Amino acid sequence: MLQYFMKILDFVYFIMLPSPTRAGGGLGWCKGKQRLAFCGFFLLFLTGCALNSNTKTLQIELSSCQIKNFFVEIASTPETRTKGLMFRKNLPENKGMFFVFEKSEVLSFWMKNTLIPLDIIFLDRDKKIINIKKMALPCAKDPCPLFSSVAPAEYVLEIGGGLSDKFGVTERARLSLK
Repeated sequence: MLQYFMKILDFVYFIMLPSPTRAGGGLGWCKGKQRLAFCGFFLLFLTGCALNSNTKTLQIELSSCQIKNFFVEIASTPETRTKGLMFRKNLPENKGMFFVFEKSEVLSFWMKNTLIPLDIIFLDRDKKIINIKKMALPCAKDPCPLFSSVAPAEYVLEIGGGLSDKFGVTERARLSLK
């Protein structure tokens, strides 16, 4: 794995830095300290990107004893919860948004300014599924319908419309955030 990663770094390094030793001044390899400094900087850059991202892995253990992983953005502030997945033109099959609330209560979501259908999965404080609103459609005009939990919820998972059926996500599924 490390060798593969080093080859990627070498390729990026090769593309980015010019070599005065090649005819015509094209791109080429540098040796020693320059290469080491570049690789170190590149690793720090990637680490910073990873640390600043607000993405976690959410595992859903399905009733079929299979596990489905979703890479979810965490929406835990009023601003991120309000914006949600608005204005997104697509949502890859393995991605979603995980909403975290301060307390358990009946939660309502709408699809205003949401461009793609979603499955809205309401969870209690133990991350057990309360109910699923399947294929919630984008709202074209006001007033937009509300989709609510049937009991107090503390978390909500939004994934692409139809995926809960495709993967067999039911009220019996168990979720864990890694």
